[in-house]
Amino acid sequence: MVEPRFCASLAGRTTGELQAELESLPSGIGLVEFRADRLHPETWRSDAWVNLFAERDWVFTWRSPEEGGDAPPPADVYRRGLEAGARWIDVEAARLERGGEAATVPAEQRWVSCHRPDAAGLPEGWNARQKHAGALHKLVATARSLAEADQVLQLQEAADPTRPHTIFAQGWPGHGSRVLGAARGNAITFVTAAGDAAV
Repeated sequence: MVEPRFCASLAGRTTGELQAELESLPSGIGLVEFRADRLHPETWRSDAWVNLFAERDWVFTWRSPEEGGDAPPPADVYRRGLEAGARWIDVEAARLERGGEAATVPAEQRWVSCHRPDAAGLPEGWNARQKHAGALHKLVATARSLAEADQVLQLQEAADPTRPHTIFAQGWPGHGSRVLGAARGNAITFVTAAGDAAV
């Protein structure tokens, strides 16, 4: 079960940048998302980033380029996240559907996620993604208008409150969905303090 809480998504590309972000977080944020796909390749190949999270509750994420990430995931990406001690591993539903290493992440440690470029077909897409077992189901759609943001709000209202989930919209029209999502049952509310991307 995932208790409702704030999660700070880190954007640093080096251990120094990540450490600075961690030190700047408000005391009320106890959960962090480590976006490994944003790391400089040399930092990823080293183990320097592993020790940054020893005292924290964290989720390991490698977002693929198809879903807005910075780089294709390496073959051993989930194994490294598990071995580093992440409490949860964010696994894209599309990768689960293809099988392979994604399916080896234990369901109780898996956040099943989907990042969409728009709000088209949200209810059907949401229902399809929930067939994969996981500790949390997450859907993020980019809202290009208030009308598209409203489609996300409707999905929030329709979501089963007994199944841990997080549904919100990216983009300026979707900012309200983060706040309203927290009030409507989202288990995780994502925040960041990273410069121009601050939410």
